[in-house]
Amino acid sequence: METTLAHPTPVSTAVDSVVNAATAAAAAAAVAAAVAESEGITLPVTSIVRGNNPRKSFCPIAMEELTESVRAQGILQPILVRPLGNGVYQIVAGERRYRAFVAVHGALEISRIPVLIRQMSDEEAEAAALTENINRDNMTAVDEAEGAARILADHNGDRARTAAFLGWKVPFLDRRLALMNAIPAVRLALSERKIDIGHAELLAVLRADAQEKALPLVSGAVNKLTVAAFKDQLNRMALSLTAAIFNKSDCSGCKFSTVNQSALFGESLTEGNCTNKTCYDSKTEAELNARADALREDYQVVQIVRVGENYTVTPLLADGPKGVGEQQAANCRSCKDFGAVVSAVPNSLGKTFRDLCTNAVCNVQMIAAHKQALAAIEKANDSAAAEAKGPGDSKGQVKKADGGKAKQAGKAAAAKDVVASNAVRTYSEGVWRSIFRGVVEKSDLVTNRAVMLALALHRPSTITTTTLEGSLKALGVVDKTHSRLGDRLASVLDLEKEQLSAALAYIPASAAGSLEIQDIVSVLKCLEVKLEDHWVIDAEFLGKLTKNEVDAVCADLGIKTALGAGYAKLLAGKKDDLIKAAVGIEGYPYRGKIPRSMKWK
Repeated sequence: METTLAHPTPVSTAVDSVVNAATAAAAAAAVAAAVAESEGITLPVTSIVRGNNPRKSFCPIAMEELTESVRAQGILQPILVRPLGNGVYQIVAGERRYRAFVAVHGALEISRIPVLIRQMSDEEAEAAALTENINRDNMTAVDEAEGAARILADHNGDRARTAAFLGWKVPFLDRRLALMNAIPAVRLALSERKIDIGHAELLAVLRADAQEKALPLVSGAVNKLTVAAFKDQLNRMALSLTAAIFNKSDCSGCKFSTVNQSALFGESLTEGNCTNKTCYDSKTEAELNARADALREDYQVVQIVRVGENYTVTPLLADGPKGVGEQQAANCRSCKDFGAVVSAVPNSLGKTFRDLCTNAVCNVQMIAAHKQALAAIEKANDSAAAEAKGPGDSKGQVKKADGGKAKQAGKAAAAKDVVASNAVRTYSEGVWRSIFRGVVEKSDLVTNRAVMLALALHRPSTITTTTLEGSLKALGVVDKTHSRLGDRLASVLDLEKEQLSAALAYIPASAAGSLEIQDIVSVLKCLEVKLEDHWVIDAEFLGKLTKNEVDAVCADLGIKTALGAGYAKLLAGKKDDLIKAAVGIEGYPYRGKIPRSMKWK
């Protein structure tokens, strides 16, 4: 996994909540609301820890001026903190003031700083910190970009929602996010004001090596290119044919192709360029989409990840600091958010990254749940080991404790159900409704009438004239020529006993198409219906899945093991061949093998 697409730090450390503020004003209001909650409070600086400050750059001159101000006048505006527990508080807003205060008074317990205390979730704190810093002067554009990228991840990559949340326009958000591709030297030059924000935005769209070559042209004190001149040069000269990902067979004779690089970068930057940006970008975009389309049969979600969207995807790992656990990782492979991406980031343009989670917030929650489960295992094992220590044991010697049950409990706690893809949900819900219809219609008289009564009491609107007419027409009950209820009753009284019985039995069954799926499942559970008595895995079901989902199902149901050494070759081949082999194992007990996505929810 390349660093350009990796998820270097968690989107947030949240477990319980997700960003729920609707606008940037809501995040900024957290600062004002804290005044009423904790006016006049001071805390020892030793009880305060730094938070996830989106401001990474602190101007030395500005810090010195602030320190002298604090020395002369003290802290005029309290810093905003939130409690973490055990007497520890985390800075949400005001780290510069905190640093200046410590510089003047020292990091001593007797040094007490004015604070505003507010209970805040991780996401609320992160949003408030970003908004507070943006609203203040001198926050660098790169810091804004870092913060915006994290908020974008919290909003599942939705740029419109992110822009609204931050109080920005989408084009402004796009320009800030583009800075995420700027190399450290460009970021430093921008923070030191050696280049303008326009220069940085133009540099950020280049590959890393090109940024290194071009930076001196706009950061030098002499003959420094203006933003307009630099943009013009890049548009004409910076489209490398060597780095192009599309088929270049028709470029050699094109009048817009050139090997003359002296206009800007010199021969060392690239060996061939395209000077038609519209054509170059169009072909690049077409190739990115073609590579994405090639993955769609294999993965539930396929995205083209662009600059600034680094935090919206993350590798799905079972183990390690960012692992979700072995069982959870297996479950996640069937999730609607499991997929692959094609990179539109310059340094990894066109490269494919597979087996990713595209729901960064959910991934953080799963990682936290796994860590909690591991902690529970460790605690249970320590407790079991302490109990196993006999009174006659030597000091420091403990009998080996059986932590198997605790470990199993921990695994079970860490593994959670995931949301299946739309295609799987549509299929499974269709099967459940069909089973409901058949079971209710063919049930004994008492059960059938009990379901009818329950429907009438719960939601009678689910038994509609339209569904009844369409289903009972074949029985001869429906006759639309009758305009009066009495005439309809007469036609019903003329039915044979068997016809009337069948018609009455179908009345509750007809609700299968209009009931909410939760009600369908609740009835099936109440009647103790077993899915395995009515459905068996087949090619139709597997055909609804991506190849990755088919692989997950085969692993879950033991089909992968049953196919043996030949499974790897099947998985590398066509999906249709894999499905044919999966459902064609002679003597395999398919009945009773139910994939997780098909089980009653």
